[in-house]
Amino acid sequence: MTASNLLIITPSTILLHSQSSQHQLFTCSPESGILNARAAPDNSGLLAIADNHLVILYDTNQGKDKKYTLRSGDGDPRMLLFSPDSKMLYFTTTLSPSIQVYCIPDNTLLSPLLPHPSPPTVLCLSEFGDVLLSASPKPPTISIFDLRLPGTAPIRVVPSHTRSPVNCAMFQQSNNDDGAGSYIFALGFQDGSLGVYNLVMPRLSLYQAPQLMDPDLLTPIHVRRPKKLACVSRLHKASMRGIMAVAFLPGHPSRMRVLGMPTSLAVTASAPVRSRGRRDKDVILNGDVPNDEEEDEVLNEATEVLIAVGLQTGQVLVFNILGLLIRELEGGKASIVNVQWVRNMQQPTILPKRRPSAIGDGLMTLKQSVLDMMIGDNSGLELENTDGTVQRNPSSPSRGGSSNAIPSIRAKDLFSSGQESMGPIPKRHLSRIYPLDPRKLSNGTPTPPIPPRSLKRPRRSFTRPRIVTETFKTP
Repeated sequence: MTASNLLIITPSTILLHSQSSQHQLFTCSPESGILNARAAPDNSGLLAIADNHLVILYDTNQGKDKKYTLRSGDGDPRMLLFSPDSKMLYFTTTLSPSIQVYCIPDNTLLSPLLPHPSPPTVLCLSEFGDVLLSASPKPPTISIFDLRLPGTAPIRVVPSHTRSPVNCAMFQQSNNDDGAGSYIFALGFQDGSLGVYNLVMPRLSLYQAPQLMDPDLLTPIHVRRPKKLACVSRLHKASMRGIMAVAFLPGHPSRMRVLGMPTSLAVTASAPVRSRGRRDKDVILNGDVPNDEEEDEVLNEATEVLIAVGLQTGQVLVFNILGLLIRELEGGKASIVNVQWVRNMQQPTILPKRRPSAIGDGLMTLKQSVLDMMIGDNSGLELENTDGTVQRNPSSPSRGGSSNAIPSIRAKDLFSSGQESMGPIPKRHLSRIYPLDPRKLSNGTPTPPIPPRSLKRPRRSFTRPRIVTETFKTP
C-alpha cells in the first residue's frame, strides 16, 4: 500500500488529507504549541508531538475529541525521528546537546548518543535505520553514527567547499549487502550550497576484530570518511536562509528536489503507472505504410512521483515530477510546520498498555472497596477519651470469616527489644499501625485492627510559663 494521504502539521492542529476527505487528528492550545510532529512509519496512528518542553506520544485512534494544552515555544527547532520499524524515537531538546533515544515497546529512555557542541538541528536516518546523521550549528558540526554497534565514536564530516552550518540532509541507500553498505546522502547549507557525498561503512566482522580497533576512540581503522561526489553553490540566496529542504526523487538516482523559503518538503512514489505507447522506428516518407500498428504498441511502466511543499502562508502545494501543480490544500492561516506522506494510519500502535498493580507474579483483584473492608473489620472499635488508647471488643462469630480480610503485615516495632513476635499485637502497639502499600502485602495474614481516620487523639494541654514581677527591677 502506497503513502497516498498527506499529513499536515500546523502550530495548533494536525490534519490528515485524503483524496476525498479531511480529518483533524490533533488540536491544542495555544495556537503556537506544536513545534514539530512526526507520524510512525508502520502505518499506525502513533504521532510524536513536541512542544517547547515535552515530547508526546499520541495515538490518533483514541482521544480525537480532546483538546490538549501545550506550551508555546520561541521557535527553537525540535527534531523528531522514528526508526523504520517504529520502535525507536530519536529526539532533541534545548537543554542538552545530545540526541535522546527512547524505546517505545519497553517504555524506556536509553542512553543518549555522544553530544554535539550545541543542540542538533538536523537529524536523518538511512533507509534501514543503521546510520544516523546529525548536525549542529555552533560551531558547524556534522556527525555520522553507526547504529549497528552502539558505543562507537561518530564519524566527523568536514566539508571542504563551505564552512556554513547544515540546514537539511537526506539519505539515499544505493547498496547494502554482506553487512557492508554504501550510502549516498545530500546536505543543504545555509549559504545556499548543496553537497552530495558517498559513505562506505565497513562490515560488522571488522568491529569484532580486537586488533583492528582503536581502544581510545572505539573506531575501526577501516572506516572511510565520506567522499564528495558533487557540489553546487548558490542554489538559493544566503540572505534567505539558504537551502531549507532537500529530498531524492524515487526512481531517479541523480535527481533531487531542493527548496529555499518553504518550510517543509515531502516526496512520495506511488505504484507503477502503466501506459501504452509506440516503439521507436524509422519514419517512412514515401511508399506504402504497413499495417502493423498493433505490433508497434508497447506497454510502458513508470512510477508516479508526488511532491508536497508546505508554505509559510498556510498552504500546501502538490506537484508532479514535471513541476506541474496538481493540487492545492489549505492548512490554515498559520505557517506549515511539517508535511508527511502517510497511509491510512489504521494499524494498532506498539505503545505498551497500562497494567494493573501487580503483587509478586500475580494480580490482586479486590471485589470490595478497601474502605468498606476497614469499616467492616473495625466496627467493634471504641475510643476512650481518658487516655487515648484503643480497645477492641471481641467480634461476633458471624464476622469471623476471612472474606473481608485485607492482606497486610505488622508494622515493625523499632522501640521494643527482643525478636519480633508473630502472635497477637499488644494494645500498646495499636497506635503505631498504619495502612501499608498494597504491593508490599502478602495474602493470608490476619488483619490488624486499624482505628478509623475520623477519630482524633485528644489534644494535650501545656502549662503556660508565667512572668514573675521580681524579674523587673528598678535600676
